Amino acid sequence: KANSLYKDGKYKEAEKLYNKIDTQDKELNAKKFHNLGNNFVKQNNLQKAKESYEESLKYKDDQQTKENLEMVKKELEKQKEQNQKDKDNKEQQNNNDKKKDKDKESDKKKDEQKNKGNQEEKDKDKKQNDKKEAEKKQSTSEQKIKKDELSQMQEKKYMDMLNKQKAPILLRKMESQKGENNNEYQPW
Repeated sequence: KANSLYKDGKYKEAEKLYNKIDTQDKELNAKKFHNLGNNFVKQNNLQKAKESYEESLKYKDDQQTKENLEMVKKELEKQKEQNQKDKDNKEQQNNNDKKKDKDKESDKKKDEQKNKGNQEEKDKDKKQNDKKEAEKKQSTSEQKIKKDELSQMQEKKYMDMLNKQKAPILLRKMESQKGENNNEYQPW
């Protein structure tokens, strides 16, 4: 009955029936464990299949069981290697992810330093511009003072000239007025 369930693809039910078989007959036990091994292979439970085939060989040295056991061992080895490769790939991926995260963090720090450097440069440029503005204002102020001095010197010169003349002249000093467009109006 277990064999017919196995042939019908009802592996779980077949497994239960195979495990219920209890006998002292070595030949029957060998067949039971051999069939259990085949059943586990169909369920893709290779470790239990290996154990079942090994148990079968304890009862009877059978060529078919040996071949099945070797195939299962090879497949288990392939799975083990694949699992190791998967594990290595996962570790490599994790390392790559960590490296990317570290690189991103490093790039972020570089950007922050660059921005800080840019800010410092902007501050430096602003200070220089402020200094130039101050110098320009001072220069403009000095030019105004020189203009006023020149104007006063001209006034004095003309006053001296007028005083030296023999004919009386009516002259009075006019205050300078600032006209439109910041052009100074000068009486001379």
